[in-house]
Amino acid sequence: MQNALSAIVNRYWKTIEIGFIIKRKINKGGDHLKGVKLSGLGLGAMRLPTVEGKENQPDQDKVNEMVAYAIKHGINYFDTAWGYYGGQSEIVLGNALKKFDRSQYFLADKFP
Repeated sequence: MQNALSAIVNRYWKTIEIGFIIKRKINKGGDHLKGVKLSGLGLGAMRLPTVEGKENQPDQDKVNEMVAYAIKHGINYFDTAWGYYGGQSEIVLGNALKKFDRSQYFLADKFP
């Protein structure tokens, strides 16, 4: 069963082990995706630590620590949306990511 599942997964992804996190090379899509290696695990910003007593205000210092830890350990895929924390998720995640070279990560955002 494991070999059959691996064959299906590898039809679309080439798995590459790099350090702690497995990265997958995208084998389909447009030319802009050729050679892209995404971490198999991403960091979603729907549930971030918040400032004590302010449930809609993400804690920038803690988010900075989380993002730095994630990048250090091989995560290069981050996901956010305009609706998370009343729009604050995009801002704090952007602030945390701007400390890193843009070529180090991929960012997905959702909007209405």
